[in-house]
Amino acid sequence: MQIKQQKNTYAFFGQGILVLFVIVTIFLVKDDFLQAIREKVPHSVELLGDRASDTEELIKDDSISLEKEVVREQPGALRLSGGSSIDVKQSALVVTEILKKTNEERVFYGKTSLELNSTLSLSAKNKLDDIFKRQYFEHISPTGEGVESVTEDAGYEFAIVGENLALGNFNSSSAVVDAWMNSPKHRANILYTDYEEIGIAVRYGNFEGNTVWVAVQHFGKPISSCPSINMNLKKKIEQDKKDSESMWTNLEQSRIDLENRPIKEGEEYENEITVFNSSVQIYNNLISTIKKDIESFNSQATKFNDCASSQI
Repeated sequence: MQIKQQKNTYAFFGQGILVLFVIVTIFLVKDDFLQAIREKVPHSVELLGDRASDTEELIKDDSISLEKEVVREQPGALRLSGGSSIDVKQSALVVTEILKKTNEERVFYGKTSLELNSTLSLSAKNKLDDIFKRQYFEHISPTGEGVESVTEDAGYEFAIVGENLALGNFNSSSAVVDAWMNSPKHRANILYTDYEEIGIAVRYGNFEGNTVWVAVQHFGKPISSCPSINMNLKKKIEQDKKDSESMWTNLEQSRIDLENRPIKEGEEYENEITVFNSSVQIYNNLISTIKKDIESFNSQATKFNDCASSQI
């Protein structure tokens, strides 16, 4: 069995600033000649932060760093009962039967059935074709493409995506699903609550000199299932922040000019004070609006991130 896990540790910089909730979890399992992967994806939204001190109120962005840890083990070999005596060519794996058996397992364990998705089916077929073309049996291709890349290239916009692979002389569609169900990580993929859709591809062909079946399952939760985010609001916040910084620079210069004024009395001075105080009020109103908009955007982003980053 091979296990590959990425854990992202977030380092936050700056004071009083909440930035970027991104939860990325990757499970990569190769159990005998079966493989399973579920990926929590890179589709998360940066939270904005604010910092304020009386009228000297500024909005700033922070950065993050990510640390990755990988653990690998060598795979074992899967031996199917009666393997060489089975006429596998006449016992074809069928997509509709694999779908039916997969959903029977999910329903039995209290999960909702998966809908067959044409885009995920395309990504599964593309993965299958690549396995036979380049003769590898891994979740990560020789050039580094994983399930997230394959599904994105096919046009599937996901919140969560996963993959099961199987290779061998399977004598029926039920047999390959049973093999996945008998492997803890593949079973977890099949029974994962948050998946809503599936794509399946199968082929009987030559792999490393042997004629075998290869089956691919691509699981997904579409991004459309998660709450929407008003990205125009984020653009407005960013523009308002730029405007506020420009206003603050002008206010600070006006304050210095007033303090350095040789004569601090008379109608002209009072008019300058009135203009300054009016500008300060406009600035403070803008800061108040920015804070409210940030709160609204962060609320939307948190709900989205919670949806797209639900626990495995």
